[in-house]
Amino acid sequence: MYSKTNIFSFKEDPSKIKAGSVLVSEPFSRDPHFSKSVVLITEHNDKGTVGFILNKPVKMALSDIMKDFPNIDTNISIGGPVETNSVHFIHTLGQQIEGTKEVNDVLFWGGNFKKLQQLVSLGLVDQRHVKFFIGYAGWKPKQLETEIDNNYWKITNLQNTEILDNDPRMWYNTVSRFGEAFKPWLNVPENPAWN
Repeated sequence: MYSKTNIFSFKEDPSKIKAGSVLVSEPFSRDPHFSKSVVLITEHNDKGTVGFILNKPVKMALSDIMKDFPNIDTNISIGGPVETNSVHFIHTLGQQIEGTKEVNDVLFWGGNFKKLQQLVSLGLVDQRHVKFFIGYAGWKPKQLETEIDNNYWKITNLQNTEILDNDPRMWYNTVSRFGEAFKPWLNVPENPAWN
């Protein structure tokens, strides 16, 4: 049986959180939305934090969600439990999309949706450039810092190509890079009662 004291001996500095940071959940999350999740932070300030779960892919086309959107082979993920009737996107198109927010040097969040539709219609955008989310993850001011202090999240970074991918094994693959101290995380069953 796994105990928290054995596999939660890491300590993160909440001040390291910024746009572009990636959070990896500890394996015992009681919130099913964040169980074994990898979250990209797109905004972090004194008003709170916004992010998107990267590794909860859905098997549907964007046109199933948005009837007027042009056909595009792209990645869609459940972004989080907030406003699950909304669609969001991250991309590498930079200032081609008016109103976008910079996440890091290459990655951007949101912007003019009609402009994105136009670029897709022209065949200038594919899944290497954009990833869509249903809903998002949000934290009130200081809420995420408290969760980090309680060892709910490990902070890391990922390559932009990994972020835009829809790999359901992203959590496992990312934790595998953390070294020996985190190996027990990889062996935690989906339901610890099964152990």
